[in-house]
Amino acid sequence: RIELMDVYSNILYVKEKRKELSYLAHRCMELNKFRAETCCIVGNYYGMYGMHEKAILYFERSLQLNHNFINAYVLMGHEYIEMRNETAAIECYRKSIDLNCRDYRGWYGLGQTYELLQMYCYAIYYYNKVCKLRPYDYRMWMALGSCYQNLGNIGMSVKAYERAENIAVNNKANHAIEYKLCILQLAKLYGHVGKNDEAK
Repeated sequence: RIELMDVYSNILYVKEKRKELSYLAHRCMELNKFRAETCCIVGNYYGMYGMHEKAILYFERSLQLNHNFINAYVLMGHEYIEMRNETAAIECYRKSIDLNCRDYRGWYGLGQTYELLQMYCYAIYYYNKVCKLRPYDYRMWMALGSCYQNLGNIGMSVKAYERAENIAVNNKANHAIEYKLCILQLAKLYGHVGKNDEAK
């Protein structure tokens, strides 16, 4: 059964489980190499090893087999970012949003891309969309806070980081590395605006 195995391959990719992802890619190729999910899994495999052109080739094959396959557009966007081809990445993320505007990954990808381009006003627009779709994911609020900080809007940055901290504490995510970065950044911002007691 290959359905949803592409989602599992995303998890393996994020967790850097190379051996498991390699096995999954080979197994799915044996079962049915003409499935969009299989091509996506193989694309993830090549992406993990830094073979971005080959990964994109497989994501394109996936879209030839199923031109409405959102996961392939999002993952291809990520690969283009790795290759510093922001224009192609933006196009991929936009296509994923056209297919499903409720899927946060396309919006988040656009936010990250514009943040990389230092176009923070655009990034804030997309991160705000993401925060509406995933209001209880503290990492989205951290991304928003970072952009406000880069624009020099310290007040809005503090609000976003405070929101991120509250969500992380409520979700018991206060042992994660991202949470510790959030607290550190919030302390720096408090120091910047003269809230020294809060900074401690």
